[in-house]
Amino acid sequence: MTRSGRTVPPSGVTIQPLRGRADVGALLRAARHAAGLSVRELAARTGTSRSAVSQIENGTREPGAGTLLRLLAACGYTLRPEPLPQPPRIGSMRPS
Repeated sequence: MTRSGRTVPPSGVTIQPLRGRADVGALLRAARHAAGLSVRELAARTGTSRSAVSQIENGTREPGAGTLLRLLAACGYTLRPEPLPQPPRIGSMRPS
């Protein structure tokens, strides 16, 4: 499916846990493209500079939580935090 000549990811796509700036940037870029917004439009909607949006998408700048939520909301998305699986306790590990 496309919108404004851009590929739109299918609905129901699950994004894996974010592991760093590059993942955050890729997530934001995908959300912006899916919303059919340019960097300029997203920046204007959120009161964020175009350079900041570009730097976040390129992984050279890490946004604060509030900024990321605001940018994603302007694209029609939100983040849903989920707990990561708990690693086994050291005391419960037994040698084999």
